[in-house]
Amino acid sequence: MKKKFVILLSIIFLASAGTIYANTNSAQMLSDWYEKAFKEKSERVGAETATALIRMLSENRMFVMELNMVLETAIAMQRDRATGDTTTGIEDYKDALIKDLNATRDELSNETLEEYVTNRNIEEEIQLEFESILQEVLSE
Repeated sequence: MKKKFVILLSIIFLASAGTIYANTNSAQMLSDWYEKAFKEKSERVGAETATALIRMLSENRMFVMELNMVLETAIAMQRDRATGDTTTGIEDYKDALIKDLNATRDELSNETLEEYVTNRNIEEEIQLEFESILQEVLSE
């Protein structure tokens, strides 16, 4: 009888356990577990993404600042070079003009005003004679 009682009790226990298990919603439990795991994982991924994005933006800002400094240096060097070249060109032109003026002054100081006027008059006479000869040749 004990054996029957134990078997009956076992059958009742298994039947009630199956009923209890059937009454619980295992799909809901699985869904809750998945949702919780997904939420934890997505929060971790979001935090890592935000950290990486902030680090990348910081690195990009530093790169832009360094590039800006390099460009400013290059522009300053080019400006200084161009200014130096322009200054040198102006100085060379000024020196050439002074040299030409000094040469002209020396030439004029060697000639007297009367010789200059005489030479100019002779040149004008030659020009007039040349024009008259040319006129005669062309009119024939």
